[in-house]
Amino acid sequence: MAFPIELIINLCGLALMFFLVKSILEKEVSSVKLMIMGIGIILVGGIIVLDPSSYLGGAEYMVVLGGLAVTMVGFSRYD
Repeated sequence: MAFPIELIINLCGLALMFFLVKSILEKEVSSVKLMIMGIGIILVGGIIVLDPSSYLGGAEYMVVLGGLAVTMVGFSRYD
């Protein structure tokens, strides 16, 4: 049984977002920079979602959720 390409793309995107958030947590970055970066990631993911000619099998939603996770990490950090 072969995996559909959408599942492979989603798993790779989820792993990439996990390692991105993990590497951000290990560094000493200010909370404001984290929130701005997360908002930027959310905006890029939203543009990809709204583009009618692009279909990445749901990976664009992973980008939005990854941006939300980065923003929440920045929000919960104390400087």
